[in-house]
Amino acid sequence: MKSTFTLLLGLFFGLPILGQSMTNGQASATGPCSVAHSGNNDRYIINCNGIGEEQGKKMLELLNKILLNHDMADANAKLDQLLAIVANLGPPKILVSKLPWQSSSATGHPHTSVEFYTDKPDEGGQFGVLCDRACNPVEMCVLLGQNSGVMGHMVGDIDTAVFLFRRQFPAITACTLTVESADDKPVSIIDIKHLLITNGQNFIPGPVQPRNCVVSGGGIMC
Repeated sequence: MKSTFTLLLGLFFGLPILGQSMTNGQASATGPCSVAHSGNNDRYIINCNGIGEEQGKKMLELLNKILLNHDMADANAKLDQLLAIVANLGPPKILVSKLPWQSSSATGHPHTSVEFYTDKPDEGGQFGVLCDRACNPVEMCVLLGQNSGVMGHMVGDIDTAVFLFRRQFPAITACTLTVESADDKPVSIIDIKHLLITNGQNFIPGPVQPRNCVVSGGGIMC
């Protein structure tokens, strides 16, 4: 039985795709994308939440190629590419690989560190470490390649230490972030979260900053 697929609407950020099913029978989907039957000429609504603009353009390009090509082997290959895009929807997850630990410092203000990684690349590389009270960022890991990080706070939020890598943060890369207590008692790290800071808006660099270094297989050059 020959299957068909008719794209009725273009793909836009946050909007559904309307189309006709690839096969007869019940359609279903799990995960970021869902499928609903419209009841009109066997059309289906495919709604993908959290899709980015570039991902949407790529999906639309692949769907149009499927429409123009009746080679099912080629269509199946392109559908595999679509599934790969869908599998990568959503923001990177922050995973703690080593629970927070405390250490002393020359300043007399105790340090608290935490090690984490992300399950996929984080394009912005902007993270906030939430403390149980006021804390200051004092050290961030260096990544392979160019490093030009900045540390500080958001205006009005002294309980969150901000670490900006100013580059893509790679996936599955263990990274340690360290904060310093504002008094003589160590702080507790409550959480690590993604941030979105554009053009330095509401961001105040701290007095302590990391060195700008280039890390290669042969060592570190600062």
